[in-house]
Amino acid sequence: MNLLLDTNVLSEAQRPARWGGIGFSVMDGLFAAAALANTLTLVTRTVKDFAAFGIPLLNPWDGP
Repeated sequence: MNLLLDTNVLSEAQRPARWGGIGFSVMDGLFAAAALANTLTLVTRTVKDFAAFGIPLLNPWDGP
């Protein structure tokens, strides 16, 4: 599977987090950008780290 990702997508993905004054790592920004650009749900245990990006999130450790 090839995922679309470029600097424009990364910039768009990071905008909501920056507006909210949320700090994030470069890797978190890349994961969020890939999910946003490809209409994917990001699966992570640390959903709080991605909440400001406005992307669909799933924590499979939360249970049903």
